[in-house]
This record gives sequence, C-alpha cells and structure tokens, in this order.
Amino acid sequence: LSPPGAAKPLRHMMMVLALATNSLCTMIASSGTTDFAWRFNGRVWFRPALVRVPAGGSLPAGVRVLSALGWTVGGCVALQYDDSPIEDSPSYREYVTMSAAVFKRGAAGLWGSRLFVSSRSAAIDNRAIWGVPAEEANIRFVEDGDRLAVDAAPPLVGGEKPTICVSGWAQTRSASAEGQPVGHLPVMWTPQLKALWSPFVLGSVDEATQPLETRMLRLSGKSMRLHWCPQAPSEQLSLPLPFGLSVDGIVIEIGDPCGEDL
Repeated sequence: LSPPGAAKPLRHMMMVLALATNSLCTMIASSGTTDFAWRFNGRVWFRPALVRVPAGGSLPAGVRVLSALGWTVGGCVALQYDDSPIEDSPSYREYVTMSAAVFKRGAAGLWGSRLFVSSRSAAIDNRAIWGVPAEEANIRFVEDGDRLAVDAAPPLVGGEKPTICVSGWAQTRSASAEGQPVGHLPVMWTPQLKALWSPFVLGSVDEATQPLETRMLRLSGKSMRLHWCPQAPSEQLSLPLPFGLSVDGIVIEIGDPCGEDL
C-alpha cells in the first residue's frame, strides 16, 4: 500500500524519467551510429573529496557548479590501461584531478580540471583524436601498500611534467582471468571540458551559452570493489573522503560525436 498522496509524486517522477530516457535515446539516434570505434581496457580507482568551489571563469557559460556553503564534490581518478587505441603506447597510466560537481541542461556531471597521462604519445593522441587537453606527467602506480593512497599528487595549477604516485595499486586487481565484462552503462562525455555526465538531457542548447561537443561512452567491467582509503587533507587533495571505488577489467568504449552538443 502507498501512503496518501504518494501516487502523484510518483507519476511526476516517472514522467520526468520517461522524458529524460527519451532524450537519451534521441541523442544516441542523432549520432547516426551505434558504433563505438575506440576501446580501452584496464582498471580504475575513484576516491571522492570535498573541494572548494572553483573560481569564477573556470567553467564555460551555462555550466553550473553544484555546491553548498562554498564546497562541492571532486576527488581523484587513477586509471591503468592494459590496452588502448594509442598506437605508440597502448599501455599507459592516467590521473585526473576532479574539481567540481556540475550541471547543465538537466545532466549532472563531474568536471576534471586537469588530466595527466604517462606518455607523450598518449598526450598527443588524446588531443588530436578527441580534443582532450591532456598533460604529460611522471605517473607511478605502486603495487605495494595496505590501502590505496595518493603519495604524490600534482599541483592544482602549473608545474611542468609533475610526478604522481599512487600506492596500494594491487588492491584494484579483483577480477578473475575468466571473468567477462558486464554493464554497457551509457555515459555522456565532453572531452574538451574533461567531464563525465549522466545520460539525461532536458531542453535544447541555449544560444547564449557555449555548446560542449558531446560523445557517448559505454562502460563495462568485470569486478567492482569498495575500499577504505582515508588520507589526510592537503592543498592538492583537499578533503578526501575515506572511501573509494575500483573497477577491474573495465572497458571504456568511445563513440563518435552525438550530433547534439550538451
């Protein structure tokens, strides 16, 4: 039995969900293809953090920061690719400084202010193929460690080819060799902004704002694990939350531009 008055909010929620789902289908259809031409395989670790709201002008017009009392959600993402479309270095490492929870046209996302890769060819190809403003860094993922931790984080701004070190990386290896990836989770990606978005869009692009080239991603994985990984606050890491999520055997598939920008 539903409590009195519950049916009306439920109908409203279902209508919004239906509208958002229809928008997603329209976006996928408007791309003119269901082909995901680029495929990355490996593992990823994400740890959220509370971070200060970025300074004005950090984000394009029309992208709003979701915040409370001057704080928003950010964190760090560390990825190790065993195989990728990067011809000269298909196996490489990546680290992203996440700096704000954001919102545009009904889609919620996480914005990465800086994205680092471990090889020059990966930086060049990310820029040339997808328009990602990737930076080269010395990135080490150390297998040893009781828990995952960022031992050396990059500066929030500046710094030439910084050193980044994550320890406890063995904790991310949770999939069996026989496991098969599952999921095929659709996610929107705006590569120039280095942001991932929920695949629900409402309305049309405001002509007064800057359109963001949008691609569809399809995410799958073999194994997912929650981690207890507390770490002291710092200027680079802000206020890390004491938990994180890793996915081993992750498959990231990248599609062509959707045809309808966010």
